[in-house]
Amino acid sequence: MGISAFVLFETGSNIPLTNLLKYTEDFCAELNLFYGISFKKENGENQLKHVRASISDLPFVESSSRQLCIDFYDEPYEFQNISFDWLGKDTEFFEAIIVDDFCDNEDLLFNILFKFLKKYPNSKIWMEDDWFYTLNDFEKISNRPYDESWCYKNPKEL
Repeated sequence: MGISAFVLFETGSNIPLTNLLKYTEDFCAELNLFYGISFKKENGENQLKHVRASISDLPFVESSSRQLCIDFYDEPYEFQNISFDWLGKDTEFFEAIIVDDFCDNEDLLFNILFKFLKKYPNSKIWMEDDWFYTLNDFEKISNRPYDESWCYKNPKEL
């Protein structure tokens, strides 16, 4: 299994899951992407807490090779908080969005994550390594010739 990409917000930011989903639906329509929800979980008060969706630039029936599986979580959610020793401060983050195993779809991943960073400029993108990507990093990457291995490189080295 490959690595995952995480959209992180500082714990306590409380970005409603319904807002994330509405924004995702809107930008998928804008970018002509295919978007479908396959799983929803609510709490005891009928509040949406977890949604699994797929996004693709090809119709789902034609190809599964270009699908990104994305989990969206509503804060608070058990086991979705994380902190990083390498960050050097006691900041805790909430894993609001997780994109599983994006191998061979780095271009699609970039476009989707760039949309989230533009909408939520204080969020961070984490790729299971000792660094974050920020909106500023994505802007720099977008202004260069496309590099399919962008997500495996420390943004300070780009």
